[in-house]
Parts: sequence; C-alpha cells; structure tokens
Amino acid sequence: MNHSCGPTCVFVAGGEEYTGVMVATRDLFPGEEITYDYCTSEDCELPPEWECHCGAAECRKRVTPHDWQLPELQAKYAGPFLPHIASKIAEKTWI
Repeated sequence: MNHSCGPTCVFVAGGEEYTGVMVATRDLFPGEEITYDYCTSEDCELPPEWECHCGAAECRKRVTPHDWQLPELQAKYAGPFLPHIASKIAEKTWI
C-alpha cells in the first residue's frame, strides 16, 4: 500500500483480534489506488526521509519517520494511529 498525504484509507481499532483495520475515508472508485499516510504507522523503520510526489492538495513534499510528531498531523488523524505511535503521542515520549 502506498503513501499519500491525502489518503483514501485510515486505521481504526481492530478489536481483540487485530492491531488495526484499514477502512476507506470515502467511497472509492474501481481502479482507484488505496493509500494511507505513513505517519499513522511508521516511526523509525522508514528511510531517513524522502520527497513525496503523492499529488494530494495537502502534500507535505517530504515524508519522514518523525511526521507523527507534527501537531497538525496529530490533529488531522486524531484517532487513526497504530497503537505504538498512539501511545507515544499520549505519553509525549519524544519531547
């Protein structure tokens, strides 16, 4: 699944069986790419950073393993972070 700064999917709580479940943020059309924002799941296993060419209106132009720390992205994705990142946000462990 590819990254987009304007994703077509987000994570939601998966209950006891799953860490997270991916759901569409809107109706998707046949052939439309399924994407999510890597900031909601990645905190250290990405390359240091890279240029983003997702084409979304809100494209950040760069993707880093620290994007989850940005207040504007924490507000945008108030719930759809995987648990290992959500706990860091709740505990403010990076400050």
